[in-house]
Amino acid sequence: MSAEGIHKDDVGTRFVVTVMKGGVAFDFTATGGTVSTKQILLKQPDGDVLTKTALYDNDTGSDGKLLYVTIADDLSQAGRWEIQAYIVVTGGDNAGMWHTDKVEFSVLDNVE
Repeated sequence: MSAEGIHKDDVGTRFVVTVMKGGVAFDFTATGGTVSTKQILLKQPDGDVLTKTALYDNDTGSDGKLLYVTIADDLSQAGRWEIQAYIVVTGGDNAGMWHTDKVEFSVLDNVE
């Protein structure tokens, strides 16, 4: 038997979102400014949105990937979820605020 999928109340689930700009992964090291906000937004089946602080998936963020690892109570509902990243860059040539495309995923229920 193997464990697959994301389940309600899972802790330690890794979510990685790639920030794209102009069709390529956004290089956080080349902003010319400061990345002041890195967030992962998780929209629950009931419509509420969890806003989580993201980290770079590698040491520098040069690959455009942001990471969030779930903690207790994050995945408290079974059903269809959406995930999206949000960043703010202040100063430099790339100053601005961006959202990534939304991606849907399912959280499966458990035997209770």
